[in-house]
Amino acid sequence: MPGYLTAIYPSETELLSRYGIIVGTVGSVAVLCGGLVSAYLAPRTVMTPLYITSIGGMISSIFVILMVLSLQIAGGDEARGVKILYGVMSAAYATAELWLGAWASLLALLLPPRMKTFALAIYMSIVVLIYSSGPQIIGLALRNVDAASPEYFQRTKIILAVFIPVGYWLAGVGLLLSISKVRKDVCGEMITPGGMSSSRKGAFGVFIFLLAALVVALFVTSLVYRWDVQLCKRLVPDLCWGTCRCSRNHNMPGMPYVNC
Repeated sequence: MPGYLTAIYPSETELLSRYGIIVGTVGSVAVLCGGLVSAYLAPRTVMTPLYITSIGGMISSIFVILMVLSLQIAGGDEARGVKILYGVMSAAYATAELWLGAWASLLALLLPPRMKTFALAIYMSIVVLIYSSGPQIIGLALRNVDAASPEYFQRTKIILAVFIPVGYWLAGVGLLLSISKVRKDVCGEMITPGGMSSSRKGAFGVFIFLLAALVVALFVTSLVYRWDVQLCKRLVPDLCWGTCRCSRNHNMPGMPYVNC
């Protein structure tokens, strides 16, 4: 997102600095507010983290779309568009970051004392793995597009304006549908107290392994692709961008068809 925004607002030299300020200040305040709201409503319902996570994400997705399309909304005027950008960016982080502290408290509430730390560690590792796979997927989707071309920015805009909101809405709907079962779980009506079964432990292990394998595969693929492109540039530096087909035109077996 920062790279895309700096590309569409080239005259805004302080955009990244202000982006960081908004993320730091608004995000921090939103996390604290989410925790305070959950604590205040805890005597009435412990489901508040689920509500603010799901609904906050759905609302934030609207502001994310406005961030991506801010320049078009302003009619191409960068001075006006950047004002719209900062406003909707603040609203996006104010609604999207409410869940961080509150969600951890809900996980800790659901688990027996001896499992809390390990379960939270599994949860954080899954979050990190998913976060790290996103840029790799986007990079692979744009691998054959010149970064300076209009097509690159158009595809990036579509990815940011579609994938992020869709992910927020799918997660939000899933969390809302789970509220009744989570409420039963909190009351102890779903799982018999005792140790975790071996089949459940095995299922957790398989899921983590597959997720980690996906991230590693994406990372290795991105490295291999970058190596191929750089090698192609060194071998045939005189070719124009977008016309290099190494194996076909230069008789180099084993080299994939990549754009220089």
